[in-house]
Amino acid sequence: MSARRINFGNLDALRGLLAVYVALGHCRWLLWGGHAAWLAGSHAAWEAVPVYASAALRYGREAVMVFFVLSGFFIHFRAADARGREKFRAAPFYKRRWHRLAPPYFFALVVTVACDLIGRMWWPMLYEARTGDPLLDSTFARGGYSTTSIVPALLLLPSSAGREFGSNGPLWSLAFEAIYYAIYPAWLSVRHRSRVAAFIAIPALCLALTLSPVGGFPITVLTYYPIWLVGALLAEQMVTSGVPRQAVVIGAMLFLGGAAVYLVAPVAVLAVIAAIVFGAGLVLAFGGAQSKRIRG
Repeated sequence: MSARRINFGNLDALRGLLAVYVALGHCRWLLWGGHAAWLAGSHAAWEAVPVYASAALRYGREAVMVFFVLSGFFIHFRAADARGREKFRAAPFYKRRWHRLAPPYFFALVVTVACDLIGRMWWPMLYEARTGDPLLDSTFARGGYSTTSIVPALLLLPSSAGREFGSNGPLWSLAFEAIYYAIYPAWLSVRHRSRVAAFIAIPALCLALTLSPVGGFPITVLTYYPIWLVGALLAEQMVTSGVPRQAVVIGAMLFLGGAAVYLVAPVAVLAVIAAIVFGAGLVLAFGGAQSKRIRG
């Protein structure tokens, strides 16, 4: 029989592309006065090309959804691949995650403080939220260095108390990741007992939270948890059944279909489901592209 290996090189490339995309999206946002302001002012005809082309960088949050799928995939792949050969132990898992996440994360906090010190000297009105641009002012008003921003950030939970660490709003996704890592051993224990409970019941309960009148950080984190879990499901399926022969085609169709639904989703629960679909589709397409065949 023949099987197809997962193309981890492609998945690493996808992570890199997503990281660059998100960074460019934030650069565009900080340098862009807005479409209405651009239309109201005088501009050369050639400027329309970069203006409208840069609109493709508006989907940074959606790129983070794909990051969540990738995270679930890579985290669960190790346990799924070793199942039956070695017992999962929580302590080494947490140690590996800490060593992988903590150094670049705390380095990012230091760089943020340094950049903000420089920024406050050069652009005080920006940091004081007095530029006159509603979007910029509302964003910088949410940031700063107070107890509600510093303490959560030091606990790997940036933005969880409603205040962003300095001007580094994008750190919010790392708080989600930290929680998903923290609860992974508990979820894995459920998985060992019941596949249905792990991959159907828990995601369904999390999706039901989108209908809850109660909001806040914990609810939002759990609402996005099914996106992370679909990555774990993909990893398990590929370990046990290999990569589908038509992985690229199937993945591309899932991505396009999920993205189309996401753009017009009238309710939050449908948007999360669509993110699950397009995120899984992109990971499947990249993980299955140009896979090598092995005989066994």
